[in-house]
Formats: sequence, C-alpha cells, structure tokens
Amino acid sequence: MSSNKLDTSWFDLKNYDSLKSMPIDGWISVIENRVIAYNDNLFRKRFVNTIKYRPIIDESNRLSWRVEEIAKSRGYSSNYSTGSVNSLSVYDLWLISQEVNDTKNTLMQELNEACLLRNKLNNKHEKNDFTFEPYEIVTKNAYREDMTLIHAANLSVNMFATDDQIKRDFDVWLKNYRKNINSEGNKPKHDKTKDKNTKKTYGQADFNEWVNLRVIQYIDLRILEKFENIRICQTEFAKLIFPEISEIHEKDPKENLRKAKKTAELLLKSHMHRTLFAQVLRDKLTRRES
Repeated sequence: MSSNKLDTSWFDLKNYDSLKSMPIDGWISVIENRVIAYNDNLFRKRFVNTIKYRPIIDESNRLSWRVEEIAKSRGYSSNYSTGSVNSLSVYDLWLISQEVNDTKNTLMQELNEACLLRNKLNNKHEKNDFTFEPYEIVTKNAYREDMTLIHAANLSVNMFATDDQIKRDFDVWLKNYRKNINSEGNKPKHDKTKDKNTKKTYGQADFNEWVNLRVIQYIDLRILEKFENIRICQTEFAKLIFPEISEIHEKDPKENLRKAKKTAELLLKSHMHRTLFAQVLRDKLTRRES
C-alpha cells in the first residue's frame, strides 16, 4: 500500500449542508450513488471527481418522476400491487424460464438436467436436491456467494387458506427465510408508532441522525481511500469529520467515528436506497388508492 498522504484539501463539511433538508427521494440517490461507487471500480473514478467539487446533488425530482412512472406502469396497475409485494406476472415467469433454458450457461444446464430427471424419475437421482431449492438462492450461491442480499424472492400463496393464516405463515416464512440467507431487514430506529398494525418507516429522525453522525462524509472518504489506495489514520479521519469535537480535549471524536462507521456500513451493505425506494413507492401506491 502506498505511503503517500491522501489529499483531503478539497474536503469541506459545509458542502454537505444540503443534507439537512434533503427529502427522502433525494436520500435514495445520495445513498445509491455511494453504494455503486463503493463496489464498482469504473464508476468510482467518476464519482470521486464529482464529490471533490459537488458532493451532494439533489436528485429528488428525478426520483419522484421515476417512482411516479413505476406506480403508473402496467406492472403496478392492479389494486393488489404494493411497494414490496407483487404477484409474479407471466412475463416475470417467462424471464426466469429463459434463464433456466440458457444452454450456454453451465449452471442452467445442470438445473435443466436435474428438473428433467425429477420430472421423469421423481426423487431417485443424485441431483434431486437442486430442484427443491428456491431459484434465487441457487443462482445467488452460484454467482454471488459473497453477497448477503437477495433482491427478490419468488412466492406462492395458497389462496384457500384464511387471511389470518396467510399473514401468520408469511411472518414465519420471512423470519426463517432471512435467517437462512443471513439477511436482516432494515429497521427504522426512530419510528415512534405504538400500533403494531402500522408499518414502521424511515423518516426525518433517521435522516437527522445520519446528518449528525456525518455518515455520508464518512462514506465519501472511505470511497476516496479505495480509489487512491491510501488509508487515512483514524485520528486524522476523526479530525476531518468532527473537527469541533477534536478541539475539545475532554471529548474523544473517535467514539463518534465508530458510530458513523457502524451506520455507514448499514447503509452500504443493506442497500438502504432500495428500502427507501420501496417505502416511497408504497406511499405513492397508497395515495393512488385513497
């Protein structure tokens, strides 16, 4: 690793002030761009060049338009479509079938062979276990084993069961499914609702905490480190993000830095922008029905 000192002369906390009044639509793009930059080498270069002169770009209008278009789309036109749960369309199933029938893909050839054997011989062949695994888990383990996230799960619901049973069974499925794929759902920290029937959501209190912990500033410096392949020592990192605390000798800015790191990792690893997007889409669809 290079021993050169990382140039942070461009870094100015004032350039992040617009986050204090950023609407949820804007937070989606702010986090999404950083998730991509953190994981994608090609995008990272362009992103680093951008944040040095304009780290925060409010794209809330673009996101609002995007949500509006999705809410109006044919795929969400039914009254049973929600921001997080929707029926698989014929086209959705067709796309999956196209993947399974891809003869150039080794894994798909194996899945095809296993399904054909199961259809012909029932449970009497060595590859049978393949056919009982959820499709999205099989493909994740084959292609993206290092990732803890599964973007979508394919469900079947027995509509002859009572509503109460379906809701209770779904809770059991969700709890155990997340456990099996080692994934926890994002949970709003500051939701004050006491009504268990009311879905908890992210709001201004959560955004205020991210602003106060300077989480986006922390992420940007981490992305810069990855791009330049130069590390910033913890003491210098704390001084950059919490200069006002660093000047008070009886307070340790590293404690704030640890909190910022923990929250930053949550936003990046859990793809928080997807959670916020689902929430905004749900709100849009709910208003449509009201």
